[in-house]
Amino acid sequence: MSSEFSVVGLVLAAGFSRRFGALDKRALRAPSGATLLAESYKAVTQICPRSWVVLREEDDARELGLSESAKIIRTKCAASGLGASMADGFKALLATEYVDSAAVFLGDMPFIQKASCAPVLEVAGKDKIVRPMFERQPGHPVVFGRRFWPELALLNGAETGSTILQRNARWVKHVPVEAKDVCLDIDRLEDISRFNILS
Repeated sequence: MSSEFSVVGLVLAAGFSRRFGALDKRALRAPSGATLLAESYKAVTQICPRSWVVLREEDDARELGLSESAKIIRTKCAASGLGASMADGFKALLATEYVDSAAVFLGDMPFIQKASCAPVLEVAGKDKIVRPMFERQPGHPVVFGRRFWPELALLNGAETGSTILQRNARWVKHVPVEAKDVCLDIDRLEDISRFNILS
């Protein structure tokens, strides 16, 4: 089995992006008309064909630009923080997926490239946690072996994936990559201009 099919993707997109005020950045549209979330999910599925996206319970997937074929996990815990949403994502994966690893992506990373992630997926395994590093800066996806899924499924709002990395430092492998797309997201209002060049 090739690495891309032995790793399922999990896109975290249930956050509230409070730095954007009342604006839901997930619904920002590129010149092509596609939303930020749709572009990010599309990029992820080029890397991991089997990918899920975590949304809030009340979200309208179509308004966020996702097609009917998108695989969605609903969380009731979005307001509690990233860790709680991630936990719901991994609970669902434990019940539905039977692969060795899950690659965690963010829903605001439309620039992520398959070539940048390939070295990370190639060394993934059920007993490993793998993360890309660009010029000493950690990026995404973080790939969690199945061994760590039950622990991830117990995260609460005060915790994140970093909590699991710290607890299991001996199992973490950082993989140097040559492209900065693993660190590029739309995190602040000034980043919107970067997204607007997508077509």
